[in-house]
Amino acid sequence: MKTIDNIIITKSDQTRIRNYFAKNKYGFELRNNLKIVEEKLYFKPVDSKKVPPTVVTMNSKVKVKNLMLNKSFELELVYPDAVDVSNQKISIFSPIGASMFGHSQGSEFAWAGQNGKIKFTIEKIVYQPESAGDYHL
Repeated sequence: MKTIDNIIITKSDQTRIRNYFAKNKYGFELRNNLKIVEEKLYFKPVDSKKVPPTVVTMNSKVKVKNLMLNKSFELELVYPDAVDVSNQKISIFSPIGASMFGHSQGSEFAWAGQNGKIKFTIEKIVYQPESAGDYHL
């Protein structure tokens, strides 16, 4: 069981992502991002009804800040079949999605881009399905 970095994932997200891995043989996403997500599946999960409302779970809407650009924006973390970049819906397997999944409001996270490491902070969880009682998402 891993507990470093204060990563928290729900049992429901863990199950759904493991099922997603089992069904899909990847050629569509970057392997590094898949590895980041897969490593998080080994963290001890929490029950969806007990996850803190400040954690980035699947289908969460999150306000993040690019620390290099000092610019904030909102994203929704979704599965690949629900990606809609024009509506800020990003894949769990995208670089930023894989990196922020499981982190909490106030946390910093980074991913390696073409121009080096890009650092972000999670400013606010705008919407989290579990805290809203939307366990079916």
